[in-house]
Amino acid sequence: MKGWILLIVAITVVIAPLYAGILDVFNLGVTDLQESRWEQSVMHFLQAAELDRNHPLSVVSLYNAANVEFLVNHNPGKATELFQQVVDKSPQSVWAAESWRRMAECSESLGNDSQAVDYYFEALQIGSNMRDQLGDPWTSEVSLAAANFLTKLGNQEKAITYYDKLRQQITVGEPAAQVRFALAEAYESIGKTNEATLCYRDIAESYPQTNTARGLNSKRDLVTKELDYDWTVFDLYQQSSGRMRAGNRTEAMNLCQQILDNYPNSGISPRAQVRLYMLSTYSTGDFKKGIEDLVEFLLQHPDWNGNEETRNAIQQWQNLAESVEQTKQHPEDLELYNGLGYQLFQLRAFDLAIPYFEHVLSKEPNNSSANMGIGYVLNASGRTQEAVPHFEAVLASDPQDGTMLNILGYAYLQARNFDKAREMFRRYIESDTTDANAYDSMGECLFNEGKYDESARFYQKALSVDSTFSNSRFMLGEVYKASGDTTKAIIAYQHFLETDLGGRLAELARASLDSLTTAPK
Repeated sequence: MKGWILLIVAITVVIAPLYAGILDVFNLGVTDLQESRWEQSVMHFLQAAELDRNHPLSVVSLYNAANVEFLVNHNPGKATELFQQVVDKSPQSVWAAESWRRMAECSESLGNDSQAVDYYFEALQIGSNMRDQLGDPWTSEVSLAAANFLTKLGNQEKAITYYDKLRQQITVGEPAAQVRFALAEAYESIGKTNEATLCYRDIAESYPQTNTARGLNSKRDLVTKELDYDWTVFDLYQQSSGRMRAGNRTEAMNLCQQILDNYPNSGISPRAQVRLYMLSTYSTGDFKKGIEDLVEFLLQHPDWNGNEETRNAIQQWQNLAESVEQTKQHPEDLELYNGLGYQLFQLRAFDLAIPYFEHVLSKEPNNSSANMGIGYVLNASGRTQEAVPHFEAVLASDPQDGTMLNILGYAYLQARNFDKAREMFRRYIESDTTDANAYDSMGECLFNEGKYDESARFYQKALSVDSTFSNSRFMLGEVYKASGDTTKAIIAYQHFLETDLGGRLAELARASLDSLTTAPK
């Protein structure tokens, strides 16, 4: 609940100078939320909504009141009425998209699965036009929720109609690949193999950078047989992705160049060209040259499906170029240096990020933000041993910080220092015995040590703390499979797939089930 409270507070700050009357009442509602006075918060938000029905906070107030009715008061009927008012007042807004989504969840709680699917579809229709505000994770989460219901209903024809409409609306990034994968599986389930394989091929050609594409392995034989598809270019691109994740930029660039030299007409070639520009820019740090290259690319490929991402990269590089200039002008601004370092880290430009963190540490050796940042960079680039002292410096400022204990535990685990990893995860558990992730982390450590019985106990403990913690449910299947207990592994994977039907883990679970159920006795 904290997330949507903070969102509302942020909006309040922006428009506060304009409408003091409604704002006063609205802020009373926010205060009520923060102090858990639920009934008073609903009353104040409804009052605020009525004070000025044309004010932008009126919609936010209704949305907030509806959330309290649903999430706290457990009154899905009343919540649905209020969410519907949000939709009626502001039908093409992020609040409408979120309200349709909440109405779907309300319908789910009332047992009306068919209605829930329709509401999810409405949410995605609006949300597909608001990716910048809502983000890809929102679209993915709502798409997967809808997929769960369609599977539960068993109406594959409706699923196909639903996902075919979404395919036309969601055309960028991970959500686009997920929608196409769901559509393909629906086609496959009713024997429409050709339609299914065309969708799988579309993912391979148009969205090879996504996690969904990385999960196509179980479909390769089907696509090859039906379409006589050559996976060579796809494999080269995936190898390039693997080299990038491993921090080997030069090999990643060489693989992209190989695609351009030998397969210039492939549907994957434009993405290989953009990746080559990006990797080259992160090698040289010359963002101005990178911007020129991408602008020229857009002029040459005006209809390519990755142009939105390319335009975003241009904007991002323009901001980075400005930040670089600012650091040169203000070497005393350590916050500016840290901020630029984190931006470059998120872009996997590790070599470029390190000097900015080092500059801060040269002035303030115990700066937690810089130590954390350079630790992340070193760890991500395979220099885990060098990262550990920086993480330890951050932990020293708060020895009971569960997040930091977890990060340091995984750093030790990556370095194969199991004793230190177990120590960190033990302390993580002791810092918060109600955190399922703490037990999950210990389970992973023990799994990597080959201590399968102990590992299973910790994954089971994580699920006893939070029955929805899907990673532990999946990993139980992995533990039982590794220990040779096929029956328990099959049951664990089946339980996982009852609640998680999409994404890479689901694909791995299905592949494991296929291998376990078809293996010779």
